[in-house]
Amino acid sequence: MRRKLTDTAPDIASGGRAETYWIGQPVRSRYSDKGAARDDIDLYSIMREYSLKGFEFGNWLNNDERHDHAMACRDALRNLSWVMKTKNLGMDSMVGIAFGARGRNSAMAHYEPHYNMINLTKEHGSTSLAHEYGHALDWNFGRYIDQNAGYNWLTGGDSVASRLPACAGGQFRHYANAIVDTVKQTRSYLRLKDEGEYWHRRCEIFARAFEQYVCFRLKTADKDGATTRYLCKSWSSYTKGSMYLTESDFRLVLPLFDKLVIEFGKYANNKGRVQAMPYHDTVMKGKARKQ
Repeated sequence: MRRKLTDTAPDIASGGRAETYWIGQPVRSRYSDKGAARDDIDLYSIMREYSLKGFEFGNWLNNDERHDHAMACRDALRNLSWVMKTKNLGMDSMVGIAFGARGRNSAMAHYEPHYNMINLTKEHGSTSLAHEYGHALDWNFGRYIDQNAGYNWLTGGDSVASRLPACAGGQFRHYANAIVDTVKQTRSYLRLKDEGEYWHRRCEIFARAFEQYVCFRLKTADKDGATTRYLCKSWSSYTKGSMYLTESDFRLVLPLFDKLVIEFGKYANNKGRVQAMPYHDTVMKGKARKQ
């Protein structure tokens, strides 16, 4: 019998909402390989490897489901660390991950800045880790590292402004805002003009583009497959989805993301520092909508 997986620290669940217990549902192994040996997984080893704050489990996940989520997350973190060029994904133990413990309404996943926790729901959390990690990157680097007196988030958070010239700082703000400003000028973004305010928040624009970037880098390295689905969607889901960038529009932000990731990796590996840069004046190349 496999050891029961539990929260990795008594205080990791602060702010969680595990109100109901799992009762009599059939066990479905969604993420682990069929027929594969399903050994115990060492959560503390994963925490140390990726410098995470910890893991939290909702009470309605049975033990098999906890193992499935944990194993899928382990594979996703391995792929994400390859993209980000660092294993310090938790940013020196700042960020934690919860499974089915903090659900909000119909959201598949969400990020809680106050508790610095990424929550992935029991039923629909897969494909969302990269998106929520984009939020964690946006918040933590904006709040604690590349600071600006007016904006905690690198991108300006819930602001729906086309540009934030007052959001100047270092290279992280420079590239993050260049990405959002560029997305807002594309034909892909124009398709969202009648959608609700959520879709126009700068932090959400960044997170959607970030998950698409993670998928692209895994695809071009032939790492896109079953083990990446907990991390992000398939490439065709992005390029054909009306809420994301077409491939031609995505190419406009690709070099900006490459530069941001290089800077993140250097800083996370203690080989970089914040360097003052002006607010990015977006220079578009390729197809974009007319202003």
